[in-house]
Amino acid sequence: MIIKAIGTGNLSEAMVNLRFLVAAELIEDPNGKIVLATNNPDTTPVLPRPVGPPGSSASPLQSLPPNLASKSQAITPNLLEHQVVLAAASQVGVREDPLGSNRGPMVDEYLKSAGLHVGTGWSVAFVYWCFDQASKKYSTGNPLPRTASANAMVTNFDPSRIRLITPESAINDPSQILPGMAFFLDFGGGMGHAGIVESRSGDSITTIEGNSNDDGSRQGVGVFRKTRKIDKFFSLGFLAPL
Repeated sequence: MIIKAIGTGNLSEAMVNLRFLVAAELIEDPNGKIVLATNNPDTTPVLPRPVGPPGSSASPLQSLPPNLASKSQAITPNLLEHQVVLAAASQVGVREDPLGSNRGPMVDEYLKSAGLHVGTGWSVAFVYWCFDQASKKYSTGNPLPRTASANAMVTNFDPSRIRLITPESAINDPSQILPGMAFFLDFGGGMGHAGIVESRSGDSITTIEGNSNDDGSRQGVGVFRKTRKIDKFFSLGFLAPL
């Protein structure tokens, strides 16, 4: 069995790809195509992004095996979700400037992408930005509604492009929760929070969250990686691209 690792020059992307390889095996089939052989049932890896030689401008589609690179073949959610994870992981460590201001070069970008004025809460805008970056990789529109409200996001989505996994469904079957999905919380009074699922192990998920901090606050000062248990805390559920 030939294990194939897909190289990258970016540390965040390399870490995501490494997590994938821990849980899955890629083999070369008789036709020379790279295919997924097995999955660890306790984890949910994402498909690593194929890349061209260092310094090349090859797009992910151009670098895929011929059977996937065909322009007539639709982009699978797995590929889009992986790019969402890469976008989110690339932002871990971003901080507001000044702290506590809901401002900063990247924070302003997140808010502008969701159509908001700068200086407001930005966790949902961060989620929208991650999906926007992923969608641009494949020249397809962002499947999420353009908003920075958690409640609006989970009530105004297009069911032909997005599906909702309720908290009850996620608790009963955590295996539904995959890397690249978005989660949404409601604290009442119009206050919410959101983030990106980076990985899952059993009923625990590693998340990447904007406008958060080391304690997982909804009014934090940057982009942080957190570990959370899938429970009723995820009061608005999860959104996944179709």
